[in-house]
Amino acid sequence: VDMLLTEARMIRVSGHELSQTLTRSSPGLRTLFLADREYERTSRKVAALRDAEFVVRPFTMAILAAKVRQILDAPARARMASVRP
Repeated sequence: VDMLLTEARMIRVSGHELSQTLTRSSPGLRTLFLADREYERTSRKVAALRDAEFVVRPFTMAILAAKVRQILDAPARARMASVRP
C-alpha cells in the first residue's frame, strides 16, 4: 500500500489516528485526508504534523485524481502544496 485516502473526521476513530496506526506497519505510507471546509484549519494542522496532504470539499474528481497522482509521483516525505478547488 502506497497511500491512504481517508476522511479527516470519522465517528469512532479519526483519520489522523487511522494514519498513525497504519504507518506503524508501513512507515512510507502517504496519507491524503478529505475534509469539510469547517474542519479545514484542524486538517491543515494534522497534515503538517503527519507530513500528509488534504483536499477540502467540495472538490471534483479531476482535483482528487490530480492530488492522488501528485502524492504518488512525489518522493517519499516530500512536502507538497495542498490542492484546493
